[in-house]
Amino acid sequence: MTQAISNKKIILGLLLLGVNLLMGQISSPPVLEAEGDQVFCSLSEQNIVTDFSIEINDGAAIDKIYIQISTGYTLGEDILRLNGTHPKVTSGWNVAEAKLTLRNNSTDNDLSHLVNAVKNVIFYSSNSNPTRDKYFSITIGSAN
Repeated sequence: MTQAISNKKIILGLLLLGVNLLMGQISSPPVLEAEGDQVFCSLSEQNIVTDFSIEINDGAAIDKIYIQISTGYTLGEDILRLNGTHPKVTSGWNVAEAKLTLRNNSTDNDLSHLVNAVKNVIFYSSNSNPTRDKYFSITIGSAN
């Protein structure tokens, strides 16, 4: 009887150790904060954010940032584009998904170049009288 209780204690201890190790491996996701509720002036280029920041909690690298016109997109009229020179970032516009991808070409942990790139993304509509509100989503990873 004592041997059975002792074996149960060992198994329970190993189980708790395993759960502890797994929980210690879970990392906190990055936190993105963006501001930019603005009125759009027709036929002009406008930055999508007035301020943007990234907080990394576990030092994980960020390979890509996706910026999407999530509501109000008009195919053939609306576009997102990265303005300026950003040597550590490349961009690609997917017209079908209304999504701009910013690729991080840097291997350092300094994310200021990505923050600056997001701050330099502009929205443009060729419609001289857009009537639909536009909403943008900014995500990291494949979730959109």
